[in-house]
Amino acid sequence: MSILNASPLSEEIDAVRSDGGLVHIRPVREDDRAGLTQLFDRSSRRSLYLRFFSLGRDVAAHHVDRVLRADGGAHRAVLASVAGEVVGLAEYERRDVDSAEIAFLVGDDRHGQGIGTLLVEHLAGLARREGIARFEADVLAENAA
Repeated sequence: MSILNASPLSEEIDAVRSDGGLVHIRPVREDDRAGLTQLFDRSSRRSLYLRFFSLGRDVAAHHVDRVLRADGGAHRAVLASVAGEVVGLAEYERRDVDSAEIAFLVGDDRHGQGIGTLLVEHLAGLARREGIARFEADVLAENAA
């Protein structure tokens, strides 16, 4: 995987997926509501369970409002898109001065393309600017991937 068209301080990047295709990564904007909703709607119940620890799709639907609140030092969200379609989301919530909880979701049809890794890498760069040095995550034991 490699990054194209990005400077060290860039909020938006084009990167190469592990399958050789391009993915665009950028901060979430208010006009991403439909794309994020479609990402959650396309995701399998299993993927949503591993992400939200819940079997209900309503949790994902309500999460869109949370994702779209203003970015800042305590919360950041970035998305990945391919040909204009939202295919992944990564976000963090600050826990304390130098750590944050991270969570992400990549569309089922995009697993294995390195998108999750690229999202985490980009989000880590943004977090460093806010003084965050460590990501933490709660993960179900069955979520080996």
